[in-house]
Amino acid sequence: MNAYALIFDIDGCIADWSHRLHYIRDFEVKGMRALGGLQVNQDRWYPLPNPDLDAFYAAMPDDPVLPGAVIYNLLVNQSRYLHRQVSLGKVSAEWPAVDVISCRPEKTRAVTVEWFERNGLLQPRAMHMRADDDDRPHAEIKLEIYKEFYLGREEVVALFDDNAETIAAFREVGVPCYQVS
Repeated sequence: MNAYALIFDIDGCIADWSHRLHYIRDFEVKGMRALGGLQVNQDRWYPLPNPDLDAFYAAMPDDPVLPGAVIYNLLVNQSRYLHRQVSLGKVSAEWPAVDVISCRPEKTRAVTVEWFERNGLLQPRAMHMRADDDDRPHAEIKLEIYKEFYLGREEVVALFDDNAETIAAFREVGVPCYQVS
């Protein structure tokens, strides 16, 4: 196995989704900390009984870019450059490709791709998204994608995610992780 990959999550890592969380979550009022302008305790939230998913997804184009997007773009750019150098025979070292695994539903792919373009973000080599009708936990969905597309094919040298359960699941299978918060 000589292929390598770096994997980024979108929401909470390169896109600031805090302005739309109120459509799906109710936050604890005590012990608050800042989250993208909202004063919430992001560790203590409760799902709303009737989340407004249409409004939640409709607000995606307005997501501000987080500082992690700079790291993302640098790594995509470096990956593309070195892959060209390898193909030209100028260097022999492999550099990881940069991919995205997101629990955004597949129906939001066009909006997501447009958001990347409008915000000056380079497109990843692959963008894996959850099926529209898949409501399983993020860690379960992302680990399934990892097993289907990466395990035994490419070594994932780093995962960048903001979800503690996803980080724990990937660490359990031996993937180095960076928790973005």
